[in-house]
Amino acid sequence: EMTENLANIVVHNNGSRMPVPGPLTAGEALKRAGLDDTAFIAALVNNEERDLSTLLAGPVRFDVRGIVTASPRGMKIYARSLLLVLLAALAERDIEPERLIVKNPLDYAIYCQLEGADAAEIRQIEAVMRQIVLEAWPIRREAIKREKAMVLFEGQGLAERLPLLEQLERETVVVYHCGQASDYLFGVMAPNAGCLKNFAVEPHQD
Repeated sequence: EMTENLANIVVHNNGSRMPVPGPLTAGEALKRAGLDDTAFIAALVNNEERDLSTLLAGPVRFDVRGIVTASPRGMKIYARSLLLVLLAALAERDIEPERLIVKNPLDYAIYCQLEGADAAEIRQIEAVMRQIVLEAWPIRREAIKREKAMVLFEGQGLAERLPLLEQLERETVVVYHCGQASDYLFGVMAPNAGCLKNFAVEPHQD
């Protein structure tokens, strides 16, 4: 029987049940259930996609299912997270983010146009991305006021995000940060860049 302050966490990947006396993240719950937490990129918490850093605190029940990175849902999160790492790499090289146009985010790939880029610059950007991944830069979630997000994106040269934010009815939005880059990317993200080892940046061939 649960006491007043216990959260009841059920991990559906292996059926583990655990009463928890204090806040626990979704990632910690998967690990405490005896699972390899590195296999997961995010989690379903009460059937909603959540970051692994989501806090689970009682006295309620949390149904948790880790989202495997290699699953279709996991690969969408993977590609979305790589886009933020790309933005972080551009910031490291002092490349204006307005040069980057995301043409068509696909399930497992992102088709972008970097205006004025040649093959050498693309190789340099990929090298910076791989360094960010090697150093496992954190990907940090932050809920902020919509007006603050608009000022943030305008200051980073992401003015194209402003009409999107203006259309939102809610006053608080979730943005993600990696290094000097921030963005609003329509969904949860990987916990850090170290999860994103498998990728390539390839020039588009007409």
